[in-house]
Amino acid sequence: MRTVSYFGHQFLLVTLAVLVGYAALVAAYSLPVGMMAPHMAASVRHFGDLYPQPVTGSGQLDLFSDSVMLLTSAHPNRGPAYRDALLGERYHKGDSPDSRETMRDVYGEGAKPLPDGVRDIGYGRYWHGYTVLLKPLLCLTDYGTIRALNMFLQCALFACVLLLCARRGERPLGLAATFFWLAANPLATMLCLQFSAVTVITLLGMACMLLKKDDFAASEFAAARCFTLTGIAIAYFDLLSFPLLSLGLPLLFHFHLLDKSRLPLTALLRRLVLCGLSWLTGYAGMWLGKWILAWLIADPAIFDNVIAVMLFRTGHSVAGHEFTFADILLRQFGAAGWPVLALFALAMAGSVFLVRRQGGFAPDMKALTPCLLLTVMPFVWYAVMENHSYVHFWFTYRNLAIAGCGLLLLLFGAAKKSGLSSAAAGPADRIHAAGSRGAGQ
Repeated sequence: MRTVSYFGHQFLLVTLAVLVGYAALVAAYSLPVGMMAPHMAASVRHFGDLYPQPVTGSGQLDLFSDSVMLLTSAHPNRGPAYRDALLGERYHKGDSPDSRETMRDVYGEGAKPLPDGVRDIGYGRYWHGYTVLLKPLLCLTDYGTIRALNMFLQCALFACVLLLCARRGERPLGLAATFFWLAANPLATMLCLQFSAVTVITLLGMACMLLKKDDFAASEFAAARCFTLTGIAIAYFDLLSFPLLSLGLPLLFHFHLLDKSRLPLTALLRRLVLCGLSWLTGYAGMWLGKWILAWLIADPAIFDNVIAVMLFRTGHSVAGHEFTFADILLRQFGAAGWPVLALFALAMAGSVFLVRRQGGFAPDMKALTPCLLLTVMPFVWYAVMENHSYVHFWFTYRNLAIAGCGLLLLLFGAAKKSGLSSAAAGPADRIHAAGSRGAGQ
């Protein structure tokens, strides 16, 4: 009964998030776009190439999506804000997919009449929640400055995660967080807005697991509720990049921090399923809420588009070419490149050294089972989202960070009880943990 009541509350939470998210969009779409035009003109110079690659391997940027985000944010309203907020319209020139050309022709020389061949197109299946932030920012500054602010934010969040790991005495989690940060290529995630939503929300989720360790250990429903909010945020802000990171990495942190010796395997699996379903409830529920609102208010044909795109993105062909699951995996590992693979090998070697130095291995399969299951999560995602993973391999490879961090934490989880984790926790952490145990008795 408690689980049924919990998911009833989750339904109300998602419904509230849909309404609040929609209200925020309407408010953002009420801002005057005229103030954005000079800053859009100043932003054009950053789009010399749609897919620049500042470094080899994993450093490719998605400036096509970034230009779409800017064009959507600066697009003038064609009707009332409550309707335009659901359509996600932007300028588009002719039949070319090159959004640089659209930005250059519309904004490249400042204010001027709209060029021939430029029309409005919609992207209504997404929330475009980023416009809540981009619209007011574009009223004040340009894309280059927004990139700088994004860099400061991501660096601050990563530093916060490392500080929390140090405060908890969690060297394994500090190593996992560092591996994720470097494997995801911070240069790319900071310079590309398309990659930023998932990166920022994932770092926030990791920090939340560390901050609320004892509360989440005491109540599986409190932990699961955090994942519902994460799923909601990802659906609202992300343009379908690598959303699985926001579930997999915080879940790995949560189960590593959990005292698994006190829980039976069934309880651990129940907690894993509950957190996963909660994330899915927030993620899928938020998407569905957007489509229902658009269908009721702005676009009666929205579900036709949604179904067609879902079938396409989960298919196993592109432009008449069929591919296999093995092809998908080869593309993912190829996109990661040898620097990331070498980094992983170095991290694994360092982990083995630390574990052996602290007493060696004594694996407990019950405690390791949740981490094992999470490690295979990216491959399940690739098997479902076949087309998306094959076409966009150069950024979906980042989902492999879940497997990499999972294997690192499996090594530490298989270690004999040592000073690697809890024994190294500070006095305040031990006091909190003792209080949590007392409350549970």
